[in-house]
Amino acid sequence: MADIDRSHVEGYLVDLAQRGRSPATLNNRYRALRRFFDYLLEEDELADHPMVRMTPPQVPDQPVEVLSEDDLRALLGTCTTKSFEDVRDQAIIRLLADTGMRRGELLGIDVDDLDLDGAVAFVTGKGQRGRACPFGRKTSLAVDRYLRVRRRLPHAAEEQPLWLTRHGRLNVSGVATMLRRRGERSGIGPVHPHQLRHTFAYQWLSQGGNERDLMRSRLRPYTAATRPAWAQKPPGDPVRPPASPDPSGDVGQGHDHPPPGPGGVAPGSAPL
Repeated sequence: MADIDRSHVEGYLVDLAQRGRSPATLNNRYRALRRFFDYLLEEDELADHPMVRMTPPQVPDQPVEVLSEDDLRALLGTCTTKSFEDVRDQAIIRLLADTGMRRGELLGIDVDDLDLDGAVAFVTGKGQRGRACPFGRKTSLAVDRYLRVRRRLPHAAEEQPLWLTRHGRLNVSGVATMLRRRGERSGIGPVHPHQLRHTFAYQWLSQGGNERDLMRSRLRPYTAATRPAWAQKPPGDPVRPPASPDPSGDVGQGHDHPPPGPGGVAPGSAPL
């Protein structure tokens, strides 16, 4: 171990590159080796760090492919029956595409976090920060349809998480597998959850919104202190927000919805 020097590390990374490994893999291996040698140095197993002044391999930006409107229609076209899975998956796809929420935020939604009258879902994102995700009329109808079939599951009354399977709770791999299979069945190829988030952002910007509006309105955080009073309810009680004197677009009648962006892009603006 004491004989390892910089040339050995560089040779290893070059060999990986020549065998066709991606820049991201090279970068990960580089960082793992650096942590390993840091540990050996701290434990006095090495006199000198073999990676001193080395820089990590560059990872070029890989833009995420967005879905076209035809792609979204094809994806939704794979879940049109009245089966439990089709009704649930239709609601999930519409909610992801219509709000830009992350997969973890989607799976963190409890039944009590939904307000269908106000067409908004309250989610907890990175850093345990909450935010409101408004959605459009078609998404609201799809989620309402799912809630009705959800109630028929034997274990539904015992489960607070919104998204279930026939035998328990839907998990991270379940969402990923569902989207991959739906994408393949639709003919557009595997789809991953973050692709729908990017698609939402692309649609927002292409319809005249800008990044500031995107972050301030659609991805605007909220806290328990600023969450509308009508949303602070005992578990199991239906949410009924007060009627707004100035409803915005097709979002619903709740007070806590962001206004349209400068290009007239309103929340719940997914085209399908």
